[in-house]
Amino acid sequence: ADLEALSDAMTPIAAREGFSLSYGTDQSPVEGWIRVTCDVAHVGGHKEHRFVDLPLDTVGIGDKRNKTDLHGAGSALSYGRRYLKLLIFDVATTDDDGNLAGGKVADTIDEKEVIKLREWIEALGRNEEKFCALMKIDRLENMTADLLERARGTLKAAEEKARK
Repeated sequence: ADLEALSDAMTPIAAREGFSLSYGTDQSPVEGWIRVTCDVAHVGGHKEHRFVDLPLDTVGIGDKRNKTDLHGAGSALSYGRRYLKLLIFDVATTDDDGNLAGGKVADTIDEKEVIKLREWIEALGRNEEKFCALMKIDRLENMTADLLERARGTLKAAEEKARK
């Protein structure tokens, strides 16, 4: 579900229950990342401040730049708002980044593959969170089987780049 669909579905329910969300940005402690913030308020007076730090979404497969900083920031803001909304209201969705086209449920990789990828990422001195963000997944355990070859290709390209 994209941000628009989530907002269309969730905002009327949240408003009916007395909740309001106000999004913004702040400086992330991670260089090159953006902090997306959300102030959650209830008519009863309760307030919470939530946030998520995300990399600018400016690179694609093989670490090739595919967006300007402006477009990458916009993409990260959309992702941040989407995931904050889901986290705040504890909503699980079936994420369709092309993995579920045609209505098929995509299988996730098994534990052995997760361990192999994690070891490969560590051996390259890479950050697992950044790698997951690049793959547009929240954690390795949620990687779909059809994304595995792309992940391997990305790591192989990073390995070859490190050799040079």
